[in-house]
Amino acid sequence: MQIINKNERKVLTMWAIVIVIVSAIVLLINIKFNGASLFQKITKQVETKYSLVKDRDRYYIVKSSIDSFYGYINDDNKKNLLKVLNEGYIKKNDISKDNVLDFFKYDNKVVIKANKFMCQRKIGEGKYSYYTQFIEQDRDTGEFIKNVYYEVILDNKTITYNVKPISEKTFGGACHGE
Repeated sequence: MQIINKNERKVLTMWAIVIVIVSAIVLLINIKFNGASLFQKITKQVETKYSLVKDRDRYYIVKSSIDSFYGYINDDNKKNLLKVLNEGYIKKNDISKDNVLDFFKYDNKVVIKANKFMCQRKIGEGKYSYYTQFIEQDRDTGEFIKNVYYEVILDNKTITYNVKPISEKTFGGACHGE
């Protein structure tokens, strides 16, 4: 067995220091780039433009949400109507249990007919915004009442949705020009 002399000890110490410095640099670079990729992952979870809904399942889930919304209106179900209305819409219009039905007042019961198209945009991880256009009709006569526009937010994580009436201008037509 050989004993390490002073010069060899210096060389080994130098190599150990170099290895520690290189390891530290690699670790810092790794942390820096993982942080960037995390940022990239988050930004990829949000889309800026709406696109046409082509997935039939998505389409019918949103349509079913609107059907439920109108069911609550037709049944004068204030509690559930407040649950599915968008919180921002409720606050902006000062809606309460006492006046919620005033915002959706009809002489007769209403049904919704299929829309021309539906647009979607990813707004978060598992969260999507849908702009929809439907036709309101009198349930008994089938008489046209008006075109209506809604934004429906579906949250796949919590398996919830909320509905917000929007204007035709906000809807913007064919998926905002697409």
